[in-house]
Amino acid sequence: MHPASHTGGISWIRVGVLALALGLPSLGRGPEIAPTNENVVKARLIRVALDYVEWPGTSGSYNGARVVAVLGSGPLGEELARLVAGQNTARIPMRVVFISRISQPITFQALLIQEGESANLPLILAAMKDRPVLTLGDTPGFAEQGVMLNLVREEGRIRMEANLGAVKAARLEMSSALILKTRVVGRPPAP
Repeated sequence: MHPASHTGGISWIRVGVLALALGLPSLGRGPEIAPTNENVVKARLIRVALDYVEWPGTSGSYNGARVVAVLGSGPLGEELARLVAGQNTARIPMRVVFISRISQPITFQALLIQEGESANLPLILAAMKDRPVLTLGDTPGFAEQGVMLNLVREEGRIRMEANLGAVKAARLEMSSALILKTRVVGRPPAP
């Protein structure tokens, strides 16, 4: 059963993985492990977060796979591709593709916008407007500008920010288990 639609209770294993990936205390079950590579931690967070998002109708996969497009170059996209190779999310195979520009038709469910694309962010978000595509970033200020999930370093830890207004506009559903582990930024979603 998909974690975001699980009605019988939260999968405690998934919550534990999410808590560890977010750097939350381990609830007294052992010492906390400090990450050695920031991009490894960010890639794991993205991978886990994808299990906590639901796409409308059949838009959650393309040709039978959950596709994450990486726009721009950088180590996070490469680490994400390495991490998800051969993995599934919500029983759907995952695939990472690298793109240099947004083209039509959109054949991905998530878009990782790397820091080098900061100057193009307004145009990128305009191209994604009203599309069921989860936008991801790892650059300070991206969530405030409309990126749905943004990973930032705060007080020596990687934290997730969520722009719920942008999530709602894209007709995506984000699990409350994920939302509780994020800092909500941007305008709140309209009722």
